[in-house]
Amino acid sequence: MKYTNLDFGKSLVYLTKCTVEIINNKSGTFTTGDIITLRIILRNENGDVLADGGDFIKIWMTEKGAGSVGYVVDHGNGTYIGVIKALWSGSSHIKILLSFPKESIGLFVNYINKNGMLRTLKGVFKNARGETDKGICGIHTLTKHGICDFTSLNYGMRFFCSLPDTPGFNCSDWYAPIGDMTVSTFTKTQKHFIR
Repeated sequence: MKYTNLDFGKSLVYLTKCTVEIINNKSGTFTTGDIITLRIILRNENGDVLADGGDFIKIWMTEKGAGSVGYVVDHGNGTYIGVIKALWSGSSHIKILLSFPKESIGLFVNYINKNGMLRTLKGVFKNARGETDKGICGIHTLTKHGICDFTSLNYGMRFFCSLPDTPGFNCSDWYAPIGDMTVSTFTKTQKHFIR
């Protein structure tokens, strides 16, 4: 998923132009156990259906403090089908949320593929002589030499640290992680999508 140029009139979701339709029950009253199916159509500012999918949509229904979460199927062409099971009888409030537009998902994926992590994470190494130094950590091996594979220590999820540039450290000297919680490399336009 690579987004290098955005056409703000054609590729972005314009929520006020989008449509939602209940497919299988037009009355809006449900019986316990009913499956409620909705067609969600995402449109751009011109009202045209988006040409592709990839947006992350959530769907749920509520009534008097109770709730039921559904799922959404992406058809890859700007249309989605939402499915919810009614856990009570009567009428309900069905809610739909565009959690992440595809552009924000693309920004995160591209950033992580390029940088290994969203935020800077370093591993602190402390050798037998008491010397300490740091190496860059992430889900990718960002260098070709001196890589420590800590996947087994990370519950099976990929995690690597490069050895410090200073000689005299090995992987068993890894001591602790430290991080920088700021992400400053997004452009102003990109930051708009990750708010």
